[in-house]
Amino acid sequence: MSTTKPANGTANGTANGSASGTIPFADYMIARFKQAGVKQIFGVPGDYQLEMLDYFERDPDVQWVGNANELGAAYAADGYARVRGGLAVCVTTFGVGELSALGGIGGALAERLPVVHLVGSPRSPLQHTNALVHHTVNEPGQYQKFTKMSEPISAATCVLINVKEDSDHSLGDAFDAAITTCIEEGKPVYIDVPLDYNHKQVSKAALDKPLPKFGAPKKGIRRNLTDPPLGQVMDEVVESILDKFTAAKNPVVLADLYAERYGMRSVVRELVEKTGMRAFCSPTSKTLLDEQASSYAGSYGGTTSLAPVSKEFEAADFVLYIGAMKSDTNTGRFTTKVHGAVEMYIDRCVIGTAEYRDIDMRELVPRLLPFIAEAAKSKGLKVKQESVEDKVKAGTVLAYKTGVEGDVISQEWFWPRMAAWFQDTDVLLGEMGTAAFGMLPLALPTNAQYHSQCMWGAIGWSVGAALGAALAAREIDPAKRTLLFVGDGSLQLTAQEIGTMVRRGLCPHIFVINNDGYEIERLIHGPDAKYNDIANWDYTMLLPLFAGRTGMKHETHSVKTQEELQKLLEDKEFAKPDRIRVIEVFIPKGDAPHVLAQILQKKM
Repeated sequence: MSTTKPANGTANGTANGSASGTIPFADYMIARFKQAGVKQIFGVPGDYQLEMLDYFERDPDVQWVGNANELGAAYAADGYARVRGGLAVCVTTFGVGELSALGGIGGALAERLPVVHLVGSPRSPLQHTNALVHHTVNEPGQYQKFTKMSEPISAATCVLINVKEDSDHSLGDAFDAAITTCIEEGKPVYIDVPLDYNHKQVSKAALDKPLPKFGAPKKGIRRNLTDPPLGQVMDEVVESILDKFTAAKNPVVLADLYAERYGMRSVVRELVEKTGMRAFCSPTSKTLLDEQASSYAGSYGGTTSLAPVSKEFEAADFVLYIGAMKSDTNTGRFTTKVHGAVEMYIDRCVIGTAEYRDIDMRELVPRLLPFIAEAAKSKGLKVKQESVEDKVKAGTVLAYKTGVEGDVISQEWFWPRMAAWFQDTDVLLGEMGTAAFGMLPLALPTNAQYHSQCMWGAIGWSVGAALGAALAAREIDPAKRTLLFVGDGSLQLTAQEIGTMVRRGLCPHIFVINNDGYEIERLIHGPDAKYNDIANWDYTMLLPLFAGRTGMKHETHSVKTQEELQKLLEDKEFAKPDRIRVIEVFIPKGDAPHVLAQILQKKM
């Protein structure tokens, strides 16, 4: 559909603005995204935001990725936000486009990811007259309906046509408020930009005011006049924690999902190192801790845990529970046993029956660290020296496998064999299903990143997320590998984004677990039901389909035996991220990781 350029030519103008110190609003948005470290813009073009995309395309510092569909774009933004640790942007068009993205935006909320959902809407005169244009639903209030659908899954909604423009910085202020919320709260926000608003001149002076840094405590918390000063409350919390820690005989750390989401990896690892406490991750926070370190005690999640891990954790009388996220999948369907917990969140700290509002763990942990380190020293607490081999003997992690142990590739053999092949800086993605649980009992490399979506649990998420993750990984270090483990059923939902990976020159290793259908659903209910079956694709044909006409190097493999996979993993050339690869791995129907089978034995 054709679009009309503004009469003043600002669609082809510069970001330098006019002599009055103004710039087009679209350039203002781009400047803010760049300040937040965003280099990739995900989305699908639509006629209500094409003129916005002109600005993105013209800027040399940002790249329009261009996804196969809006759901894939939302998933890609999710993956990008995870790996780079900060803001991500997903652009859709009004109505049909934005609704297609909502499944992914809901996941960003559930998983606490700062994704900006930028929606291009019809020109303001059309909205003011409630004109019946395409992509509307032909109902009263049609221009507000879609915003209302996004409101429950957005930390903030900014509809620019509703902003009172009493100065040339009004639009910029409204936009800044939304993305500040996005960064501080780690949740998605919704911003609606009418087509003509992209060209409105706004003050660029506000660009000198810095955005909050990802992982920094929230500023400007408003408290009731009768509440004690926040600094005083923080001191009381620190003192209370130290009292409980000093009295404890067996203190441990449980580092959970939200510590990872809010950029606390470094400070949590430092706290564990300086206190000597044994440290556990949860199923959703794998690789938050250094899993090769002596202090690492395993993955604890109730019935998802190895028995020695559960025994040690449940004997603790003090648990520094950082970034708690108590979902069913993270707690072994609510089977965790946490004694003497100090629960830390970004908006409160809970110690026993006392809840301290407005205490942000991003500020609390750094403030607590020197005091609890000194208290640990006074207690004589020291790191229990323990190698990965020692942990294997103790049963707190599974042993890596480096050789062939039979013919059939089983879940029990596959994951320990893959873990032995992983490299220190790998970015790993496990689809919700057998892939998400297979790696839980293994000690992963020190600097690896492992991502799954166990809270939202949308099958198909990992393919789009791997696209965003691979782009972020390439920004950080082009030598990083992105390894995707996805089930055959999940892949069929979002396979189109492999084409986007090819288009953007990405070289992930994509391991397709072919167990002939929805294995996790079979474990839950209907092991022989036809509704858990899927179409029988030839996955080795995906790359010839997507890359065959591009000239991009690609490689496909189909492995049905341990010997075939072993030969592949021993090939040094195969390990290099120099081309995109799809590896179809046949695993028998009905086979599942032990921890997954255990958790699903408990009915909800």
